[in-house]
Amino acid sequence: MNPEFEKMLDTLKKKAMEIGKVVKEDAIVGAQMGKHKVKELDMERQKMARIYEIGKKTLALHKKGKLVQADLKGLCEQVIKMDKEISKQKSAFTAQKKKLKKVPFK
Repeated sequence: MNPEFEKMLDTLKKKAMEIGKVVKEDAIVGAQMGKHKVKELDMERQKMARIYEIGKKTLALHKKGKLVQADLKGLCEQVIKMDKEISKQKSAFTAQKKKLKKVPFK
């Protein structure tokens, strides 16, 4: 075989291995980021369900002329807790995204 051809073939093999490594790393990081995003979106959905409950109860109490803040406190506390958890998921997602940007692409 031609020595130049063998050298070129070796170079191509090395580049292919490097590309494979980057693709594998991207897949791993992408899966981790996706996990955070899915959890964040699920929690947003749960939060919206609680807000809907707050609205239904508020409207029912308003219609009866019995709107009392204490009746809504439990649901409001759940939404506040969910906001904190959603914030944690967003932070985890952002941190994972920053790590992805630090992965060297050649």
